[in-house]
Amino acid sequence: MVAADKQITEAKDNLVKEVRNIPGAVARRILSLSSFDQQEGGRQHLLRRRRKVAVDLNLKELEYHRLDRQRETNEKMLQHVLER
Repeated sequence: MVAADKQITEAKDNLVKEVRNIPGAVARRILSLSSFDQQEGGRQHLLRRRRKVAVDLNLKELEYHRLDRQRETNEKMLQHVLER
């Protein structure tokens, strides 16, 4: 009977310790999720920057091709002038 009471007391003590640890565990979990959100936000920011760079690069490529066509046209016009 004494041994059983001792086991019950130990079980209650362990249960109380576990219950007391719950707020700390929840706080750690919240911090962990907050950290994850910050990392995810950083990834999203990086993705947005990369997309902007890609769009800028596409615009520069279009401008390059426009200028290259203009150069070709100017060269042809110069050739016509020189031929006359």
